[in-house]
Amino acid sequence: MGTLLFAIADPGRCAELTARLEGDGHDVVVTSDGILPEGVPGRSPVVLIADMAVALGSGFEACRTLRESADVTLLVLAGVGEGEAEELLALSRGADDYIRMPCSPEVLRARIGAALRRAERMGVRPGPVALRFGELTIDTGMRRAVVSGRPLHLTRIEFELLAALAEHHRRVLTRAEILHRVWGTWQGDDHVVEVHLSRLRRKIMAAGGPRIGEAVPGVGYRFGGEAA
Repeated sequence: MGTLLFAIADPGRCAELTARLEGDGHDVVVTSDGILPEGVPGRSPVVLIADMAVALGSGFEACRTLRESADVTLLVLAGVGEGEAEELLALSRGADDYIRMPCSPEVLRARIGAALRRAERMGVRPGPVALRFGELTIDTGMRRAVVSGRPLHLTRIEFELLAALAEHHRRVLTRAEILHRVWGTWQGDDHVVEVHLSRLRRKIMAAGGPRIGEAVPGVGYRFGGEAA
């Protein structure tokens, strides 16, 4: 099933949920900072679930460190009274999903299950593709993107978004198509596409690559260039 790492300021807050997840067959580790304890080597998490307080403290940095060696999905749990501003902040910092609280254990289990299914689906492609757009090269088989030979450090969602646009660079993708391809079944606000695309675009341009993700008003997005 894979290891689920909970980074929660108050571990008791998620005791019922973690017990149910363990009953489902998941390997669950709970910390207060998002750092794997030394006594659990080899248990690379596939999903990191952090509340907003921990995420803003050390959670985002912990997830960045984890992503240097493996793909990790980051889910952020909203705090009491947090709204759209906090959601946008979490998504802009690299969260793959933002879950508004209070939320029942059943719904949280479903959201975590959806994240795990996305992770499994992202790891399997019908056939690897290597595409080049100026200084930007994308290898979907190796799940690697580089600009002028230098690798881009992308989150799982960012790479999937880039791959979706690149593989369909000859046509416009609707927002619905992007949501289905990258997020699967998505029940949140569809502005998640713009937030992650903006972050992805900044990373590529900062590395000297082309501007990607051109908006087509009323339709969706196109890659913005032709393959070499």
